[in-house]
Amino acid sequence: MGINNCFFSTKTLQLFLALFIFQFFFTDCSNTGAKDADSAINEVIHYNVVVGLDLSNRVDLNLHSKPLKDTEIIDSLMAGIPDILKAGNRETEQKDAFSIAFINKGLIRMYDADLRKLGIDFGKFTSQLDRINFIKSRDQYTNRGLGEWRLNCQTECARIYDEARTNHSGADIWSYIKSVDEFTVKPDELPFSYENYLFQNKYKNVLVLFTDGYIECGLQSNTESGYSANQSYDLTQSKIQHFRSEFKKSGMNDMKAFFDKHKYGIIPIENDFLKNLNIIVVEMCDRSLSVAGNATVHPTDADILELFWSDWLSKSNVESFKLCQSFSDIKIAQSVIKKFIVEN
Repeated sequence: MGINNCFFSTKTLQLFLALFIFQFFFTDCSNTGAKDADSAINEVIHYNVVVGLDLSNRVDLNLHSKPLKDTEIIDSLMAGIPDILKAGNRETEQKDAFSIAFINKGLIRMYDADLRKLGIDFGKFTSQLDRINFIKSRDQYTNRGLGEWRLNCQTECARIYDEARTNHSGADIWSYIKSVDEFTVKPDELPFSYENYLFQNKYKNVLVLFTDGYIECGLQSNTESGYSANQSYDLTQSKIQHFRSEFKKSGMNDMKAFFDKHKYGIIPIENDFLKNLNIIVVEMCDRSLSVAGNATVHPTDADILELFWSDWLSKSNVESFKLCQSFSDIKIAQSVIKKFIVEN
């Protein structure tokens, strides 16, 4: 269904906006994405999506080739914004937000990134008519609506990636996730009443993390008390190779049992904001594969990456997570990411 079929026309909206708000939000909340809870508070879920960019040497396609570019996947996500705005059958007052963030914040100045082109917050609109006009690029938003914003975002992302390929920098993913705060994780709003009904705007906070899974920047030694020598802040390729070698020497068949017995892992993060953060890691890359895509060792790097990352994110108490290898088809990438965002 296209945008023109999803949102009301200007005249119809002006005449009947009050009726639609009553119908969808206050008469039958089950049809708007609001949930009728036993507590009589109807929850309306909005989506706060942050795209985190690892602009390390993984963006050099001569070193690490993959079927899809990050920029293609990012643009497919932004192209799906109108569908996400309708998730949960919401028809009005959407407060969804989409933004692009840098794992290494110093790159914002290095690449002279224009953050205005890399984010949009639909909660800023004071009326549904303004919101719809922006989506349709009409009236006061002619030539500066959602379509134009997406084009500007696409152009700025492409420029930044071009710079990163020739002037890339390490990505300290551990410290980035440790620093997650209220700007990445929006807090739920206080309940409010209308016509004897209680409502609450809540947020599903999603981090779409672009990284290959190798954490090669930041502290590489463990000086923390309470952690084993096999735990650290990074997960370099050499550490993956060492883990594989030690596992094979052990004679054990169960890699997870070996991992637990010898207390391997990435040091968990203590950050209460993570309890309300859902992380989807995309474009994880298996460097142990041959050029043709065949396994050269077992367990593969992908097997070990999944073990370490799953343990790390679980012990860091993130709300939910999903780990994805490189996608081969843009439609699959778009579908997987959208499903993670909108499904609870």
